[in-house]
Amino acid sequence: MSSAVLNYIEKNTNLSFSFENQFKRFSYITFFPIQANSSNDTDEAGKKTFWFQLVSTYKSTYQSINEVGEVSQDNATVKTLYVKFPMQYLLDQKLTADKVRKFFNDNFVGKKFITLPVGEEMPVFEFKNNVRNIVKNCSQVNIDENFDLQVFINEFEKPKTTK
Repeated sequence: MSSAVLNYIEKNTNLSFSFENQFKRFSYITFFPIQANSSNDTDEAGKKTFWFQLVSTYKSTYQSINEVGEVSQDNATVKTLYVKFPMQYLLDQKLTADKVRKFFNDNFVGKKFITLPVGEEMPVFEFKNNVRNIVKNCSQVNIDENFDLQVFINEFEKPKTTK
């Protein structure tokens, strides 16, 4: 795990659960990104929103027991997780979507796992014919707005020292 993430965890005072902050909670996820890209959507009011995202898929299973007591695990479902970086977050970090895409493609996409602080997991919706529909087997999280992505990127881009 990167020292930028470890330092963020160490300094984080909001991690403990209380009923007062349960809707402001965030956590850390470790995932294997398979895609990095920019995307956009139009909401019910016609407002277009842009973001950068990392995409990951994972298999979700649970065990079931039949009438004879045999355990079955043949119910695996492949799900998709979108880790979103809102454009305002990138602007505040003084980063462009192209720079972030190149960084994640060069260092993580299809190569290794990454751990990031994120907000609450939410379902993914799509709007078709002025109707909001939930997208099956998909969920999304936003990067924690206080996480300094620039420090994280700099940690990987600093020149490698040779022995």
